[in-house]
Amino acid sequence: LNRRLQAQVYYKGLACTMKQARQLVTHGQICIGEQKITIPSYSVSRDEEGELRYHPASPLNDPNHPIRKAIEGVREAASYEEEEVDPEATPEFAEEVREAGEASTEAIEGGDE
Repeated sequence: LNRRLQAQVYYKGLACTMKQARQLVTHGQICIGEQKITIPSYSVSRDEEGELRYHPASPLNDPNHPIRKAIEGVREAASYEEEEVDPEATPEFAEEVREAGEASTEAIEGGDE
């Protein structure tokens, strides 16, 4: 589903939402290269992905268009921070895991056999 034109328009940041991406495609605002495509389910190849843009005749080509400004606002408001993850377990945590493993019950006879 991620190769669909509708999804690619959204992921590339040409639309604020997936629903808006579908609307832009069906109304002829999106093209690949010079070809306008109005089918949201069109499968976009990796080669075509780089050529995805607003259609030259589309009013959305104007950076001052209200929809373009809204899209930029959503992009700027988005937070893309990475979570900090401790790459190594502490010795205390490793000991807790070992103790929990020893304390857990073990199947004496094969169980599901």
